Amino acid sequence: MPDPRVTVPELLSVQAELLALEPVFHRPAFGTGGPDYDARMVEDYFHVGASGGVYARADVLRTVVERGPTPGEETWTVTDPCCRRLGPDTYALTYALDQAGRRTRRVTLWQRAPAGWQVVYHQGTVVTDGAPA
Repeated sequence: MPDPRVTVPELLSVQAELLALEPVFHRPAFGTGGPDYDARMVEDYFHVGASGGVYARADVLRTVVERGPTPGEETWTVTDPCCRRLGPDTYALTYALDQAGRRTRRVTLWQRAPAGWQVVYHQGTVVTDGAPA
């Protein structure tokens, strides 16, 4: 059985497309403002933050538009990516994100739509000291 933490070769191109959009709401390829973000999210999108808080689509849209760019985000690094097909046009992308000493594990569910990729769900979990890699 293949390692579920490794992207199978036939999904490497999908993984590359999705990594260009990650971390969501922080890359120009994902979008640069309200209308872009709105188009990138499915209608019933929701987000579970690293704090454990659950945020509806409208909450996320309002927050990211008000927040604007995050200082230092150009130095963030994405490692350990893995892409899995969940359905005909639905994929899960997992990865680790290092943000100047803060490490999180992330998962984003993506749907391929006629207008491009849309995010269905996103969650970030802070990696604590001693947690398995």
